[in-house]
Formats: sequence, structure tokens, C-alpha cells
Amino acid sequence: MDTNKARALVEYLTRHDRAVTAKELAGFLNLSVRSVKSYISSINGEAKAPFIISGHSGYTTNPAAARNYLRAVRRENTPQDYEERANWINQKFLRYHVSKLNLYDVAEALNYSADTIRGDVRRMNGSFASFGISYELHGNDICMIADEKSLRKLASYSYFEGSGDRIVSYDSIKSNLDDVDVEGIRRILEHTMAELNLYVNDFSLTNIVLHTSIMASRVLSHHELPSEPCPEHGEDDIVYHAAQRICVEMEDLLNLSLSREEQNNIYFLLRANINLPVGNSHEDILNFVGDELMQFVEELIREVDAKYYINLNSEPFRYPFAMHIKNLLFRARHNYRLTNPMSSAIRYSHPMIFDIAVHGALMINETYHVRISEDEISYLALHIGGEIERQADTRSRIRTVLLCPRYLEFAGKISNQLLISFGDEIDLVACTEDPAALERYRYELLITTVALESPPKNGAAVVSVPLLGIGKYKSEIENALDSIRNARRIRVLKSNFDRIFSEKLFSINPEKNADPAQIMEGMARQMIEQGTVQEDFYQRLMEREQASSTGFPNIAIPHSMKMDAIRTSINVMLCPQGVTWGGNIVKIVMMVAIHRTDLRMFGDLYQALLELMDDPRSRETLFKSRSFEQFRDCILHWN
Repeated sequence: MDTNKARALVEYLTRHDRAVTAKELAGFLNLSVRSVKSYISSINGEAKAPFIISGHSGYTTNPAAARNYLRAVRRENTPQDYEERANWINQKFLRYHVSKLNLYDVAEALNYSADTIRGDVRRMNGSFASFGISYELHGNDICMIADEKSLRKLASYSYFEGSGDRIVSYDSIKSNLDDVDVEGIRRILEHTMAELNLYVNDFSLTNIVLHTSIMASRVLSHHELPSEPCPEHGEDDIVYHAAQRICVEMEDLLNLSLSREEQNNIYFLLRANINLPVGNSHEDILNFVGDELMQFVEELIREVDAKYYINLNSEPFRYPFAMHIKNLLFRARHNYRLTNPMSSAIRYSHPMIFDIAVHGALMINETYHVRISEDEISYLALHIGGEIERQADTRSRIRTVLLCPRYLEFAGKISNQLLISFGDEIDLVACTEDPAALERYRYELLITTVALESPPKNGAAVVSVPLLGIGKYKSEIENALDSIRNARRIRVLKSNFDRIFSEKLFSINPEKNADPAQIMEGMARQMIEQGTVQEDFYQRLMEREQASSTGFPNIAIPHSMKMDAIRTSINVMLCPQGVTWGGNIVKIVMMVAIHRTDLRMFGDLYQALLELMDDPRSRETLFKSRSFEQFRDCILHWN
């Protein structure tokens, strides 16, 4: 169990005066629902008495016990390794606005020897060279050498990514920048955006608040940007007018004076993050985006249709997506990095959509010669996934029956509640008051207000709710829906096992920390020899891998973005000694090749493999397999 994640989970629960669902916690922590439940079980197991309480509406805490747990964890949470010590040192430089720290004061505070800290400082020169920052030791002093832009870039990293969980909140910004009125800055930004009819999503707004607060903190401590040329902008540039307004109000709020360079900085920050002028006509948006970029977006849409059989050609998608790419290109060209705290969760939970986004990113790179980060790819995936969800038909929804007496129109009220809360996820096929009538229907989920004498014969999941409504039972319904979706994916994997796996494409690698590129090359060669993929398969694998790693905790799933395999197949390599793959330790590699006729199966297969890794018992059994038969038996008996 990751102690940082465990602490973040408890802190999140204590900040809310309501029950929090497992799904909400999973989204916050970038974990699966199953992993969240495992974390809660472990936290309660380690505590003197369980303090995270499960109810119909989700999880709550015993406040006093939760506070005691957090105090104990924080006492234990002193920097434990080089990365944590380096981040601590950087934060001290930044927090106190100094250019040197006493070596022995640092060593004493961290409870490490002075020699260890000296070694850390030397190592930091390599770790933070990309920020334009260097560190020197002069006698008993640790000195930081950096220009103002580099320091602000480091501050953003240190307060955001260097925290370990890549989750930034207004509370964390306030705690790191307590010399600035962060809440006041946030109000100014929100008010200005609303008045000028500009839109920015929640993540981007947090990003603007973070960088603007860092700027204000630095200016207040008399650290300003050097003189630079003024950016070009038209007289009718609404973003420029927004920046000017924000600057005036910030000067008044914080009693400071912003130089022309700082004002330009805010303008660039807004241009990099504002997504869409709300309410503007399509003609206005086209004028803003430009014909060339609009043609590129239309070409990307055609490519996705041709390769993935997914139609994104709709106005609700096309125009916002074009706006997003315009701002993405601006960020890339001006070295503004947009961080997406949900990046890992999106990659993990929606692999097919993420792959489409990777394809789009490669097209952008090829056309505009800019490198697209994984965070930016995740934002592309959010746009694409939103459109796919909007178009989703009932085939992907879970067939549901409501068993409820029609007395006093209770059935109608509960039906409406279900459709309001879960209309995008369920297909309510029937509502009946007769338990005997259930056999007439084909369904996967039964929601009932009636006590059942026996479970449904078809094995459907059952959630019991009161006559008065589903309000307090939404989390139970969400959990049932998650379980059904997982069961569907498992069925896809099991039913296709003998078609897509074979003993000839199964091996065990005894090496420790083998090179992923060599592994992929060897496995690709095997698949070429077996006649399942084209000769250029390895090049396609590397193209995908370089765009974004296919490694996850315990498993790597390398694959080509071109679904042009001769035959759908999966090559399996067990790595009992572990392989470092994209920052994760991997013990099994499953190289996936998909024929275009199996395209729709790809997402379910991918997700099923990840779910398998989330099941500790099945995972460990799988890792102990020493033959194809043992591997096959493990998969087919997984439930």
C-alpha cells in the first residue's frame, strides 16, 4: 500500500461532511474502485480500531480517530529517499525566497548525515538540469543558481508533481503559498472569465491559479521577470483584455505593482489555458481557429473513422476540439506545460480512447512539429471520450429490471431516479411488481424493493433499495454496475482465450531488469514468424511506446495503433525478476496485435488484463505460472 495515497484518501474523507463513494475516491486517487476498497481495508486493519465507515451512500470517517491516524502518518512521513529529500530542499529554497541553505541545518532537519546531503546536492544537478537550475556547495552552504523563469518552473513542479501524487488543490496551493491571497486571486479570475464570457475547465483554472499565485509570491518578495519583448496581439484580442483586467485587480488586492513582463506572463498563461469563447458563433470560432487548423481537425476525424470505425464528425465535438488543439499548439510552442492530474486514471480506465488520442497526438506532431506530452494526450482523450459517450447506444448499457410494487406510484418515482442518476449507464428494460415475471426478461442487474426468496436464476446482480427511493443506495448501484462491466470484460477474455493465445507465443524471461526495447523486438519477431503480424510490427510498437508508455504496475501491454494484424493474437512473456517499464515494475508482458474485425474487442481485452492485475490472488497465481497450461488455467478460472 502506498502510504502517500493512503494519507491522501483519509485527508479527502475528512475534508467532506458527506459520504464519499468509492468511485469518487478512485477518480481522486487515480486508482481502480477495487484498489480503493483494498486501501480502505488495509487502513482499517492497521489502525487500533477501524475508523473509515462504509454505508449505503459511501464512506465516512470517525473524525477524532482519523485525525489521530493522520498525525501518526505525518510524523512518519519525513523524506525517506533521494527524490523526497531533493523536493524538500527545493521547497525550502522556494518557500523562503533564498539562494542558499546551511548544509548542517538541512542534514539535521532531515535526520541524515551531511555527507548524504552533499551526495544529494551533486545528484540534483542532473535531476533538475532541464529546469535550467544548478546547485553548488560552498563551505557549509548549499547554493542554488537559477534565473527567475527557471525558479518559477521549479516551483510549479515542486508544488504539483514533486508532491508525489500529482494532485493539486486550492488547499495545497494555499499551504505552499501562504504569503498570497490565493482565494482572492481565484475570485478575480472566475469573475473576469464570467464577465468576458470566456470558458476554462476546472483543471486549467487550478493551473492558472497556481502559476498566478507563484508569480504574485515571487513579485512580493522582489523577484521579477527580466525584460522581454511584448507579445503580439490584436486590439480586439479578448484574452489580452482579460489579462489587463486581472492585472489591475491583482495589484489592488495584493498591493503590488506588476511590470510589463509580469503582465505579459499572465497573458501567455491565459492564452495557454482558455479553451472556448462561450456563446460565440461557429463563424467567430472559425475565424479564431483559422482555416488551416480546421482542415487539420477534419483530416484527423477522417483518420479516426478510417482506422477505428468511430465517427467524431459532429459540431458539438469538432469546434471545441479545434479550439483545444489551437491552445495546445500555443502551449507547446511557448513551453507552457499543462498538467492533467487524471492522466494515469484515463490511460488506465479508457485504453482504447487513450490510443485514439495518441494517434491524434502523433498526427499533430507530424503536421506541426511539436512534442505532445502525456498530460496533453489525456486532455485529447477527454474530448474524444466525451463525444463517444455522447453517441453511445444502448448496446453498451447494462440491461436493468426494476422490481417494485406500483402502489402510490413508487415504481414510477424510482424509475425516474434511476434514469436521472444512471441514464447513460443502464437500459431500463422493464418494471414489474411480480417476481415470477422476471424470467421473461433478459437483464444483468435487478433493482428491487421486494425481498427475494432466491437469487435470480440468470445470475444477475441484485441491489435492494427502499420504497422511498435510491438516494442513499447510489454507491451500491455504482458498485454493481462496475462489477457487471468487469464481468463482461472477463467473459470476453475467457471466451476468446483459445483463439488469441497459444503455447507458441508464451515464454518466461529469467533476466532481471531486461531492456524493454529488446523484449519487444524479440516478441515481435516471434509474432512475425508465427504469421500473426506484418513485418513492420516492431516499428509500430516503438512508435506507440515512444508516444506514451504501455507499462502499468505489474503489466506492460505493448501494441500497435494500427489494427492491421493478420490475426488477432497476444504474445505472453512472464518476467518473474521484474522489468522496469515506463517507471513501473512489470512482471508480465502481453503484446497485443488486433485484426480490424476485432477492433471493438480491443478495449474490453485491454481493460480485462488490467483488472486481472488488480486482483492480488489471481495476479500472484499468474506470476507463479511456469507453463502455458498453468497460465491458461489461471485465466480460465479467474472470477
